[in-house]
Amino acid sequence: GFFQSVHYSMLNRHWDVVQICETSTPGIFTVWAVLDDRSMQRIKLEVPRIFYVNTRFKEGDTGSNKGISRKLPFGKTCFNLEEVRMTEERYQEHAKEIASQHEDPTVEGLYETQVPLLFRAILDIGCVAKVVNRAGGFKERVQRNRERPDTISLADLKSENTTACPYLPTSRGELRKAFLYHSFSDNDGGARGFIALMAPMEAGRKCHVWVISRNANGQRPPLSR
Repeated sequence: GFFQSVHYSMLNRHWDVVQICETSTPGIFTVWAVLDDRSMQRIKLEVPRIFYVNTRFKEGDTGSNKGISRKLPFGKTCFNLEEVRMTEERYQEHAKEIASQHEDPTVEGLYETQVPLLFRAILDIGCVAKVVNRAGGFKERVQRNRERPDTISLADLKSENTTACPYLPTSRGELRKAFLYHSFSDNDGGARGFIALMAPMEAGRKCHVWVISRNANGQRPPLSR
């Protein structure tokens, strides 16, 4: 039916990512993407918490690196580096236990525990992405098991080269877009600020700016700057 055709179209087409935004569920993001058929799809993306544990060699070890190889910050030695992946919900549940590993004398350090998940998603899939084929992944579940998963994992997507796959080419239709920016003061509860609306599709490509001041005696900012 319709939902099955949508899932298949997601498998075999490039995604031009328009927006990635957080949801109320930890680790779940909403992705708006334009596919090759010019349709815009709303996809739920699951982003895992990924961090690295660097353990020192224990007594009796041969000294060979059993983990993965990465260049650590501040010139730290990469002993036995392991990548840990888990859901964000599980990470939040065990955050104190994970942080306590710093007290273990065999652990040199934990890395990338504070990387924002949104940054991780943007870094991994970029602006053009495609579904990859992996065991037990989204593609296999749809094609072989005839499932209709509600979410897709970050591991099921890979970034595509924009030279070979241009981002939002005119062949997929021109998007009419506007840009909204807002900024408010922090020290007075947001009583002062401004809102800017840039609409490139308008004649003359104007930018509209509204200055906001909830204080009747407030002074206008020096806009001439």
